[in-house]
Amino acid sequence: MNCLVVQLKNEVMCRTLEFLTDDPSIKVGDHIISPDFSGEMVVTGVTQAYSEYTDSGLHRRILRICKLNGKPYTKLYNNETKTVEISYQDAKEWYKKGGILKELAIKAFGKEELATCQETINNLNLPKAVFSADPLDYRYLQYTAYIKALAERENGCWDKEGPKYCIVYTIPDSRLVHPIYGLGNGMWVVRQEQILYPGIIYFKTAEIARKVYNLVPELFEGLLK
Repeated sequence: MNCLVVQLKNEVMCRTLEFLTDDPSIKVGDHIISPDFSGEMVVTGVTQAYSEYTDSGLHRRILRICKLNGKPYTKLYNNETKTVEISYQDAKEWYKKGGILKELAIKAFGKEELATCQETINNLNLPKAVFSADPLDYRYLQYTAYIKALAERENGCWDKEGPKYCIVYTIPDSRLVHPIYGLGNGMWVVRQEQILYPGIIYFKTAEIARKVYNLVPELFEGLLK
């Protein structure tokens, strides 16, 4: 690493502080705020570093910078990494944008979780048969076929014994089912204890139900139109 010695001083301090940096853009007159000292310091000198020690034998530390000339300093230090928090919805948007943002989103959540609705449908390899001449009936049957296929894939081998979960619209009657998750747009994951109702798509766990909804929210919302 090509190190430089940065000399810093402020109006209050009588002595000069020396730090090491590998950033060649640091120059005399720059204003620096660092967690290593209080207040703002001014760069009074920049020289080539031949040793990590001062002339008096003191060890020079690496200069850490929060702000440079009033602006946030974003340069990473040697081998330093930073963590960025990203929500699932933001990751979905990054995935759609492609490039490095898509790669970062996949690292955070995985490709299957972030695939677009159409990508998820294509991976099911279902026949695109025409179920009905009525466009509304066709959409309903096609959408429910996709959701059912996803449910079967995620549920795996399951005999539907014990508690079951399904996705419903509007706040359910708590005498019949128990709300578990609110999914937004009036959708709920609910638990149903015993009776199997015909035409209802059931999930083995509430987490599976939420996962399927997140994979293809457009299909669930499309059923309401």
